[in-house]
Amino acid sequence: MSDDADPIRAGRRLWVGIPAPTIDSETRDLLEEIEPGGVILFRRNINSLDQVKELTSGLREICGDSLHVCIDQEGGRVVRFPDGLTFFPGNMCLGSMALSDPEKASELAWEQGWHTGLELAELGIDVNLAPCVDLVSCADSRGIGSRSFGSNPQIAISLATSIGQGMRAAGVSDCWKHYPGLGRVTIDPHFGLPATDAEGMSQDLEPFGSAASAGAAMVMTSHVIAMGLDSKNPVTTSAAAVGELRSGLDFSGVVMTDCLEMGGVSELSPGDLAEKSLRAGHDVLLVSHTPELQRQIHRRLTDLLSQEDDDHRESLLRLDQLSRGSVSEREPSSRSGREVALEICRGGVSLLRGELPSLPLAGSWHLVLPQNFSHSPVEDPRPATELELLQEEVPALQSVQKFDTAQDLQKLAVDWQSQTEKSQIVVAIQGARLQADLQEALSLCEASSVFMIVLLLEDPRDLESLPTGDSVAVLCAHGARPLHLRTLAEVLRGETIPRGGQPI
Repeated sequence: MSDDADPIRAGRRLWVGIPAPTIDSETRDLLEEIEPGGVILFRRNINSLDQVKELTSGLREICGDSLHVCIDQEGGRVVRFPDGLTFFPGNMCLGSMALSDPEKASELAWEQGWHTGLELAELGIDVNLAPCVDLVSCADSRGIGSRSFGSNPQIAISLATSIGQGMRAAGVSDCWKHYPGLGRVTIDPHFGLPATDAEGMSQDLEPFGSAASAGAAMVMTSHVIAMGLDSKNPVTTSAAAVGELRSGLDFSGVVMTDCLEMGGVSELSPGDLAEKSLRAGHDVLLVSHTPELQRQIHRRLTDLLSQEDDDHRESLLRLDQLSRGSVSEREPSSRSGREVALEICRGGVSLLRGELPSLPLAGSWHLVLPQNFSHSPVEDPRPATELELLQEEVPALQSVQKFDTAQDLQKLAVDWQSQTEKSQIVVAIQGARLQADLQEALSLCEASSVFMIVLLLEDPRDLESLPTGDSVAVLCAHGARPLHLRTLAEVLRGETIPRGGQPI
C-alpha cells in the first residue's frame, strides 16, 4: 500500500489477526481497508511451513513490505507451530538450569533465540512476542506458570537478554512481556481484570528495567491494575504506567498492548479502549480476532491521529526501526536447534524432593496419568494421550491407569491397598496446590505404595502440597510436551541425572 492512500498511516499503529490459513476475499478487503502495520499469526493460520511462507508473502503483497508479521513462539506451553520448527522446553526449564549452571544456561538461551529467529525469519515472520519476563513467586497466581523464568529477577534478566540478542542477531525482533508483570495475579486477564498491590512492584519491574540496556526491541503491556503505578486504571489505559516504562525505566523501543479483546478490558467500548490505550502512550494496539472490532478501532485511530501529531510521528519512527537486526559478537555453535533444546531440557529437569530408587527402575510399576490436561486460553490444546509416551520409553512402567477426578485417584489407591503387596507408583499430576481433594488422594496413594514418584507436569509450586514421606520422590521437567516426557524417561532409565533446581 502506498502512504498516499493514507497519509496519516493510522493503520500502522494497529496489528490484527486474520481468521484462516489463506487470504479470502473478505480478509483481503479488510486488510486493504485498514492497512495494518502488523498481522499476528495463531495456530488457526498454520497448516504447514510452506503454507505459512506463502501466507506471509501474500500479506506483504497486500499491505506492503513494511508489514510486520508476529507470533507467540515462546517455547514450552506456548508455541503456535505444532511441528516443523524446533520445540524449545520453555523459560522455566532454562531458569531451573541457571540455578546450577548460569553460564551454560545463558549460552543455550542465546542459541535458542538464534535458532528460533532463523526459523521464523525463513517463514517471513519478523517479530516473536517473547520472552515472558514475569516473575512468579506466590503459590496462588494464575496464568503465567512455566512461561516464567522463575522468581529470581537477575536470572530472568540474564536469560531474556540472551534470548533477545539471539533472535535479533537472526533478524527477528523480541518482545518482553507482560509489563509490569503478571507473576502475582490471581485472575487471568483473559477472563477478568486482575490487580497487584504496591508491595512487590519494585521486584516485578526489575526485568523491565533492564529491557533498554538489553536492547529489547519491544515491550508488551498487560491488562492489570498495578496499584504501585496507577490505582484506578489498567496499565493498558494508564498514561502513568506507560510513562514509567518510558521515563522511569528509560525504554525507548516499541510499546504494544496485549490483545484488546481480552476479558480484562471488556468493560470499555472498543473505540474508547483504543483511544485510552493510544493516549496512554502505546505505539501499537493489538486486536487479534474480530474483523468488526478491528474496523471500529481503525476508524477511531483515523479520527484521532494527524500528520501534525508529534507522538504519532515518533511512534511511526520507532516502528520503522523494527526488525533491522543487530550485529552480535557471539557466533552460534555447531549444535542444531534440536540439540540445543534437548540440552536445555536435560539441564533443567529437577529432583525437587526425596531420593529416587535405584535406577533404572526395576520390577513392575504402575503409571498413573490424568485423563485430561487443563489449558490456559493462550495455549493451544493438546491431547493427554501424549503422556502415554512415558510407558513407551520406560520398560518398568508395565501398566497405565488413568484418573479424571481426585475421587478416581482415591479409588485407585483403595484398590492398591487391598492387594497383598504394596505397589510401586509413578503418578503425573497438574495443579495439586489448587485442589485439596487431589492432595488428599495423593496422600492415600503414598500410604498405598511401597514407593511413589510424582511427576509435576508443569509447575514446581505444586511441591508444597505433596506428601513428604521418605518413600516419595518428586521430579519436574517444567513442562509436559514430548521433549519433557522423554527427558523424564531418561531420568527413570538412569541415563540423565536431574541437575536443575527449584526456580520458584
